[in-house]
Amino acid sequence: MKKFKLSTIKPWCNKNLSMLLSCYQIQAIADSMLSIFSVIFLYKKLDLSLVYVLAIFLIDSILCTFGFVFGAKILSKIGIKKSIIIGSLFFMINYASFLLFDFNTTIAIIIYLVSSLIGRSFYWTGYHVNFSLFTDKEKRGSQIGRSKNILAIIGVLLPFASSMIIDKLGFNILFVFAVLIYIISLIPLLKMDDVKQDYSFGFFETFKNIFSKKYIRNFFIGFSEGGEALIKVVVWPMIMFLFMNNDISSIGILMSLVLLTTLLLNFFIGKISDTKNKSSIIKLGGFIYGFGWIGKMLSLTNVQLFIFLAYQNMVEPILRVPYESRFYESIGNKGDMIDEHTVMREVSNFIGRTFVLIVVILIVMYLPNNFNLSLIIAAVLSILMGLLTRNSSVK
Repeated sequence: MKKFKLSTIKPWCNKNLSMLLSCYQIQAIADSMLSIFSVIFLYKKLDLSLVYVLAIFLIDSILCTFGFVFGAKILSKIGIKKSIIIGSLFFMINYASFLLFDFNTTIAIIIYLVSSLIGRSFYWTGYHVNFSLFTDKEKRGSQIGRSKNILAIIGVLLPFASSMIIDKLGFNILFVFAVLIYIISLIPLLKMDDVKQDYSFGFFETFKNIFSKKYIRNFFIGFSEGGEALIKVVVWPMIMFLFMNNDISSIGILMSLVLLTTLLLNFFIGKISDTKNKSSIIKLGGFIYGFGWIGKMLSLTNVQLFIFLAYQNMVEPILRVPYESRFYESIGNKGDMIDEHTVMREVSNFIGRTFVLIVVILIVMYLPNNFNLSLIIAAVLSILMGLLTRNSSVK
């Protein structure tokens, strides 16, 4: 297997980056089709119980917290290309598991959890390592912004189209489409060169390093990122579904309109983050993005909700693009330790998700009429991401 160094990689248009992003963007079609609707599907199938849905994601987060280390160990033996392919196959199985809920809920949940664990453990470490190796470190912000713009273009009409499919044909047709799209996404990966990385940390050594004085700042950054992402992809869809009186069509239209607002800003912020101080941009982004969570929590009408959704989607690139550029810059400087630092970041993410899920479950159980208080947590975590991030990385 080939082992690349940053100095040997050509920028943006190199074959490996093109194939990696082609796979990711094809998969993004399926992900955008389902987006918030997969969480709503679980909510409807589990007797409209917020606690049941959150409990499934809590189990998922706990399993993934430990699963990344084992995935990295196997990645060392089979190579990154095979690892990403295996992860993609299990993400496909993850979507297919939704088709089983009509037959046996218990079996469907077990397959969902197992496939999610294996998919994430194999896919994301390999993806982040390859993206860091194959991007041009001088233009990484622009490349990330360009990639996000492609994803935004892909995703603009998909929530609306998905809501129409659900209304006319049901959820299962949507899941079948997602599985077929994931099969197609494997084609670019077959043309990508393989990269070998040896994961040197043991299981306990990984966690020892995560909580070490040397890495603790990065742990809290990853913790905040994971916790905020959990609110965004799990909690917020359920809040919006309840707020909009279970109207899936209205949710699809609203999300498609909101996504239109992000197209230009992604690329603009990417260009800025290549030339300006990333830390300052991220701090600004953390505060103004966090304000959007507060605005959504205080929204009383659909119009107000749209305004704050549009606002938050417009300002999100100010936080995300330089933040991701900083992350890839950080791991790209680690040489042979690139996969170790990637795994530590992913584990920190899922520790944050686990903590936030426990807090949100307690809110649902003891303050059921104030479920949207969880958005305050997202606001705080967004601000923490901005405050804690520095341009320099741990050595």
